[in-house]
Amino acid sequence: YAQSYSVINFLIDTHGQEEMMNLLIALRDAKPIDEALIEVYGFDTDGLEDAWRKSIGAAPRPVSAQATLQPTPTWVPTFVPVSGAPLAVTPTPFEIPTSSSAGGRNGPPLSLTISLACFCTVLLLIVGVFVLGVIVRREGVNSGGDHV
Repeated sequence: YAQSYSVINFLIDTHGQEEMMNLLIALRDAKPIDEALIEVYGFDTDGLEDAWRKSIGAAPRPVSAQATLQPTPTWVPTFVPVSGAPLAVTPTPFEIPTSSSAGGRNGPPLSLTISLACFCTVLLLIVGVFVLGVIVRREGVNSGGDHV
């Protein structure tokens, strides 16, 4: 995190806050980082690292005279698929709907609806009895006074 903070401070101190805003806008617009850096600052990530290292007094990146080796692709042979007997295509008959409501019932099954209604009724009765019990008990305590 400290290195990132240092690089961002370098960019703001060297090029200003307006350029940093332009970089963030370019990144927001899904530009690749190198393209955004070149557009805003005129250098890519390698150029940024070189300039930042120079500003903090760090040793320059080691530069190799040899190009970076690229892995050799492994070629996988492909086989021509063996074709079997041609598939017979059976046309599907087209049915014209006679009415938009002829499709039957839409929604949950009747048994589920009745079960849920019964469950809700029983639950409501239990809650009602509980509330009634609390009210009756309170009235008994309030009317009883100091009878212990």
